[in-house]
Amino acid sequence: SIFVITSLFACSLAFHNGISRYLYTLGRDGVLPARLGITGANGAPRTASVVQSISVVAIMTPFVIAGADPIGTLFFWGSGIAVVGILALYFGASISIVAFFRKNRDAEMTVWQQLIAPALSIVVLGGALVLILSNFELLTGGTREFALGLASTVLIALLVGVVLYSVRARKLSPDAMKDLAAEVS
Repeated sequence: SIFVITSLFACSLAFHNGISRYLYTLGRDGVLPARLGITGANGAPRTASVVQSISVVAIMTPFVIAGADPIGTLFFWGSGIAVVGILALYFGASISIVAFFRKNRDAEMTVWQQLIAPALSIVVLGGALVLILSNFELLTGGTREFALGLASTVLIALLVGVVLYSVRARKLSPDAMKDLAAEVS
């Protein structure tokens, strides 16, 4: 029990720190509200951390009200959805790498670096996504219909939300989006 509790605490702390840092960076760069880019006297992203904590409480509240086991439901479902989301991002990044180098050849890079390795990653990550989605109930410990329904609903809602916010942010702050794109590339 001690190992489970300490490992869950370590994972939760790592997720909280990572998300707080992302919120801080996006606030600092003008993509999200600037208040998120404020740090405390010790340099920690205080405002982003508070926003992350409030978000966690908002997400957990329905589970608490429903009397659902937070480990058996929220943690496993959230982890399963996160795995699918991260793999989907890697898959999309691999596709964008191939598309980028088709338009922008780099004489210093080999064909392996520009085309073959990214194409292989598309195949491998695509296969992994198919395997995970076809066995999602094993990953999360729920029923297949509920698992796929929840995962697809959450991922589609997140995708639509991110796309809409990105379009809005690009219109409101085109310079910040250009700077962010330059940092990423």
